[in-house]
Amino acid sequence: MPSPRRAIRIQSLPMTLDTRSHPRWTFYAMLAILLLAAYLRIHDLNAQGLWGDEGWSIWLARGDTVRDLTMTMVADHHGPVYSILLRAWELVAGGSVLALRMITVLFSIASVALLYRLGRALFSPAAGVWAALAFTLMDKHVVLTQEVRDYPMIFLVMIGIAYFYVRWRQQPRGGNAFGFVLFSVLGLYLHYYCYMVNLAIGVHALLTLRGRDTWRHFAALNALTALAFLPWIMIVIHQFVLTPVDTEVLTIHGMPLNRETVEYLGKESLGTPLALNLLLLGVGALGPLIRTPGPMSRVPRARRLSGALLAVLWFGLPLILTAALHSRYPLLTDRNISVIMPAIALLVGHGLTAFDRFGRVFLVGLVLVNGLFTTSSFFVKPPWRQMAADIAARYPAGEPVLLDVEGAHAALWYQLALELPGYDRKATLNRLPAETPDDTIVSLYWYRKTYRELFLPTLQARLDGVPGLWMAYWGDEAKKRDVIDLLAQEGFVRTGTLTYYHHGSPIYAHRYDRAAALDDTAARFGDAITLRRIALPETIRPGADLPALLWWSAAETPPLDYTVSVFLLDSGGVLRAQHDGPPADGTAPMTTWAPGQIVFDAHTLALPADLPPGEYAVGVKLYTWWDGAILPTAEGEDYAVVGTVRVR
Repeated sequence: MPSPRRAIRIQSLPMTLDTRSHPRWTFYAMLAILLLAAYLRIHDLNAQGLWGDEGWSIWLARGDTVRDLTMTMVADHHGPVYSILLRAWELVAGGSVLALRMITVLFSIASVALLYRLGRALFSPAAGVWAALAFTLMDKHVVLTQEVRDYPMIFLVMIGIAYFYVRWRQQPRGGNAFGFVLFSVLGLYLHYYCYMVNLAIGVHALLTLRGRDTWRHFAALNALTALAFLPWIMIVIHQFVLTPVDTEVLTIHGMPLNRETVEYLGKESLGTPLALNLLLLGVGALGPLIRTPGPMSRVPRARRLSGALLAVLWFGLPLILTAALHSRYPLLTDRNISVIMPAIALLVGHGLTAFDRFGRVFLVGLVLVNGLFTTSSFFVKPPWRQMAADIAARYPAGEPVLLDVEGAHAALWYQLALELPGYDRKATLNRLPAETPDDTIVSLYWYRKTYRELFLPTLQARLDGVPGLWMAYWGDEAKKRDVIDLLAQEGFVRTGTLTYYHHGSPIYAHRYDRAAALDDTAARFGDAITLRRIALPETIRPGADLPALLWWSAAETPPLDYTVSVFLLDSGGVLRAQHDGPPADGTAPMTTWAPGQIVFDAHTLALPADLPPGEYAVGVKLYTWWDGAILPTAEGEDYAVVGTVRVR
């Protein structure tokens, strides 16, 4: 055991290298790494639609004042910073999914750059470069970046807290102390897991800080942080102490602590092959204890020990605390555990500097090739974007869309807000969720939570006078039988279904229509087939898609599967646009129709871009596709003119 004098002398050394002396190659290396980081994060950024948590981010970032945005977070378990920032970004950059995800890309790239600075301050410029490379290549980091979520900002803030702590140890006065307090406060108001790095810093300080004045200064900085967070403390108490967490919440939002979870989280956080990253992580953590052949040994021993200790604490404390609290709160998730990834990258980067030039080049090449050509984390999101587009293409104006998809309602809500024609998305975002309910996109999840025992009467009042609706349906059918029974009680019948799958689980978009609203006859074909109703827009632009919505029934099951042709004729009877296809896109062939069953059938006509303005007739005919034989109308015509539309 070293003598006390030796221990004091080691701890008195600053944690950082002289940052004025770092190789020129690091500048070009970091430029290449940042370009690579930008490419990996922007590539396929908009390939998938939103998923549940992304929808919640947008759902909570609502209101037209900072106070409104702050109050929405009371019902959540995070601080208000990201909601305020996301709302401001939406006002500047727009509300598309691509635009909303771009802000996370910016934070992600900035976190890579700042991690280099932290690695350089803790260990050496080379360690900073390799840490930035490891962080860039982490598949989980890329996945989290391509979402409307706050995790890349969390990474940046946590790295900033650690960086200013390290800089403060070298230069206690000036901007470093302010930066440490600022980032610490920002982290607490952003996401409570940001404080995990502060806990690691606290333990690190207990083990390494020396001097009464230094400790007083450090205590003062943490006291300022606590004081700045004091106004939010009552909210935290409400969120975690007064809000009950039952077994269902733990099961849905958290993961069980078992072998499968550990293996999954290990793969998500460390990547594959696990052995490579574990080796480098272990060398980065334990290498300072021995003399190594690489540049690691040229860093003063006290400095590399202190830096490795901070990274190890950052890596270990979140795991220990999450495991300890997982039975009380749903904290054990891959996203919460992702806060250790900057620490992993630091240890991997430091570990690479333990090897000689040949070994280092080989391992860096292996890390690069493995990171670019293997995938350890990939998230297939539910098909809410496709469902929203399909409903929008089959949507009679003014009717409600009911969302009965459990906690995923917010993602589908926003995708529909982007797709439904005439929907005022901005007005909805300016309203708090608890204010006047959305009359068009109705979240039954939110209705259930808000109205409780008045849920069904409130929904019944909303459906009063409605001729038809769409209902997205996913989850436990037993929970949602009440809505299905209410629709039947109100005279609605199911007239169509769109089916999707997510990891083998079916998701439905059901079309419901009030049977009494379909008693009319728009046209008759043959002896038994009736077109009961057709819905068309009054006006449309040249080059747009013209939706034609049809409701069919048959007095008896048709003997043949007829194809439906919907077409546009000008005043001279010239064909201008046409769409042919089986009813309901082939999901409801006529030979399967039960007598009296109502079938919803949508067709989309692509109008020519040079279509002259004017009034056009819409015609419908039925024929057999294999021989083109037409089923005449009851009047003996080849087709029926069922409506008009004005092009302007």
